[in-house]
Amino acid sequence: MISRITTVFRWSQEDKSFGIVITAILCIVTWLLLTPVNPRIAKQTLLRFHLQTKSFAAWACQFPIPSMYNFANQYKIDDYPPGLIMPLFEENIPRHLNHFPTRCFTFADGRGKELLNGENKWVTLDSSYRGQSLHSKFHLQPDSSNRSSGARRSYKLIRLSVEAGSP
Repeated sequence: MISRITTVFRWSQEDKSFGIVITAILCIVTWLLLTPVNPRIAKQTLLRFHLQTKSFAAWACQFPIPSMYNFANQYKIDDYPPGLIMPLFEENIPRHLNHFPTRCFTFADGRGKELLNGENKWVTLDSSYRGQSLHSKFHLQPDSSNRSSGARRSYKLIRLSVEAGSP
């Protein structure tokens, strides 16, 4: 085992790009192993799921890290603003979506199904992991300045609120 590690170390000294790839893999594995035990890393992953990372650079650095299946991600798309009316029969129940719940309005099949008619929509995202939670609300407003139609219709994304919970 030690001889294999020594061989990999020697290869990384000879070929710098190999060393960079090995370092990146070790960083990703470390991130994944620490996620269950370190609340700060779990919170960064929650923020990443809701497009809440502080900077694009921080989000991009997390991009190679696989999205975890054990995060509970739910979304709900409504025709009315939250709290405006209380429906007698709740028609729109929250749905589960693995990985990035923002896919429901960015590029998943929900974009074509839910946003096809070009009306205002309100999206609620809920994610949780080991006692931590993140709750985000968005308003998707049709962009009248862009003349595209159908599933290619443009929307203005207005972030209404973000609420974080912790253990």
